[in-house]
Amino acid sequence: MRVFIILLLLLIISHSIKAQQPFKGKFYSKSNHITLLLDLYESSIEVPEYSFLGKMNGYMKGDSSSDLYGVWLIVTHKVQANKATLRFVNDIGADTQEVEFTINSDGTYSYKALGKNFIKKAIGRRLESIPALLKFELIGDSTSKP
Repeated sequence: MRVFIILLLLLIISHSIKAQQPFKGKFYSKSNHITLLLDLYESSIEVPEYSFLGKMNGYMKGDSSSDLYGVWLIVTHKVQANKATLRFVNDIGADTQEVEFTINSDGTYSYKALGKNFIKKAIGRRLESIPALLKFELIGDSTSKP
């Protein structure tokens, strides 16, 4: 019984610690097949094929069924309560995009491009901007592979 109580307390404590870091994890937009890995509390994420850049706060890329053009790396961020402002740069350094990433009351996250939307996807032989508003869900921790 004593072991059960200790395990229960550890579970509750670990759950509350995770809840205090809502901008850390692996997020996924089902409608656009985009994965966003974040850790806005420390630089702990190594971007696959870009390890020479060192650990970062996160990145965004499409999955195998997505046509998202390139990998987008987080270069700056600011967290305020239930909202984070992220600045991405693409993997060739040509474009930047500022985004608001907000926690919704239902536990999902809203992604809103600020200003002109530079993040593109390939459709046939042309590039088109992804939607300026996206919905993401937390699907795992930030250490899991995309």
